Amino acid sequence: TDAATASVWTIQPRQQKTIIHLSFTSHVTGKFRGFVHLKTDKEDLLVPVEVMVTKGGVHVTPEIVDFQTLVSPAQSRSMWLTLTNLNPQPIELLSLYDPKQDQNLQISGFDQKGINVVPGATVRFAKVTYHGGDQGFMQGKLQLIINDTDAVSATLDIPYKARLLYGSLGFMNDKTK
Repeated sequence: TDAATASVWTIQPRQQKTIIHLSFTSHVTGKFRGFVHLKTDKEDLLVPVEVMVTKGGVHVTPEIVDFQTLVSPAQSRSMWLTLTNLNPQPIELLSLYDPKQDQNLQISGFDQKGINVVPGATVRFAKVTYHGGDQGFMQGKLQLIINDTDAVSATLDIPYKARLLYGSLGFMNDKTK
């Protein structure tokens, strides 16, 4: 009926509803950006879309954990790490650590050893937080150990960086026009 069909396409305020499944295929690796155009009875919507095409293997995002600039010793910034298994066999996440043991870097959410990731799956597996400390440009790498028989592939390096620059920016109201 028309009423039943209309209710499927009616989205109430603050309601979330899947309206489209997007499929993308490419023989070329890289980042692709574009827009999905949605026509509605009110106004047309442009939904930005970004797709990363990769070869097989195990991929962690973000590729570089950039905590950006922290402007106070009390400030911290957190990011989640996500892993996608594009191998034909399942893998197991064994450990995640910082070889430098940076005291301002905290890893959480990776509480249990042995997270299994089936082929084609994506899993959010750890939250990393950088806390303010000594000023300067800090960088290092996290190491994720997985159960790969190839020793080189069994360790994934995830670079991180943070800029700690304390202070503030002010202006003189009487000097502005």
